[in-house]
Amino acid sequence: MKKTIAILLGLMAFIGVGVAGDMDAIPPFVFSTIATNGGTDVAQTSIAPISGRAYAIILDFTSSTTSPTCDVDVATSSSLGTGPSRTILSKDDITSDQPFYPRGLAVTTAGVDFTEDQQVLIPLSQDKIQVTISNANTTGVTAKVWFLYEHSKE
Repeated sequence: MKKTIAILLGLMAFIGVGVAGDMDAIPPFVFSTIATNGGTDVAQTSIAPISGRAYAIILDFTSSTTSPTCDVDVATSSSLGTGPSRTILSKDDITSDQPFYPRGLAVTTAGVDFTEDQQVLIPLSQDKIQVTISNANTTGVTAKVWFLYEHSKE
């Protein structure tokens, strides 16, 4: 937990969150039971819709199990009528606490992808975030997932 807080603080310092209202994190998704391989996936959806741009997703294993692994999928929820679901992150066999920085490819006005080194933050418009976590390698694996985003300037 202390390691995760240090990562969050380091991230916020790195991106200059000293300016009020630029970055925020929705309350962490807490998974007290993660299904082992072949079990039922556990999904949680954020309560309030958010607008802005996805910045980072941080996974923190909170259990004392040795060498835990799991799969994490983060997407927008289409159940609100704000558009189709969009996958923000899909990562299998995560083996340690770590941050992820999801990005979308930039495109030309004709819709053609630029090269991979021209990436942009993924836009969110009144979207709820859904985190699904599954396929733990052993029983007793627990985790928290933080979703950091940049507020829209509306």
